[in-house]
Amino acid sequence: MNRWLLRPRVMGWIAAAVFLCIALFQWPASPAASSRFAALAGAPPFDERPAGYTLSGVLAALHSLGPQGLADYAAYRTLDMVFPWLLCALVAAVMLRLDAPRATLWPWLAAIADTIENVLQWRILLTRDDLSPELVQWASGVTQVKFAFYGGMLLMLLVVGVRALWRQHRALR
Repeated sequence: MNRWLLRPRVMGWIAAAVFLCIALFQWPASPAASSRFAALAGAPPFDERPAGYTLSGVLAALHSLGPQGLADYAAYRTLDMVFPWLLCALVAAVMLRLDAPRATLWPWLAAIADTIENVLQWRILLTRDDLSPELVQWASGVTQVKFAFYGGMLLMLLVVGVRALWRQHRALR
């Protein structure tokens, strides 16, 4: 996978796809806009809550969405199935270009955790009428783990970037 990221133009296409996803998440007219969920539920979507969430909070939010809000949330969930892989591929491509192939483990772990969370979020959405407390507890826990992995990924990206700048500075001496 990592070698593919080093091919010419691949990083540009991935970056464009990441920015398109971000635009769809942020553009108020987009059905996948997280602001639509927040406006109806009074809080951000569940996977944007680093501290997790509770069964009562999930039930209240899903109830407040209504039919159109649920359709919009399904659009959000659909887009979020591909976004973590695009984002993490972009970060991994940057790390590879900065000569840090071992650091690419962090983006892939974050993408895996995010995907597991997304599957659990889909189960919550699909079983909302008979929601399992254990499912919400697992999803909330995986959300917290996902944020830890993304934190590790960002920390590694910072370390790799500082190391690359330090090497460049040393080479100019």
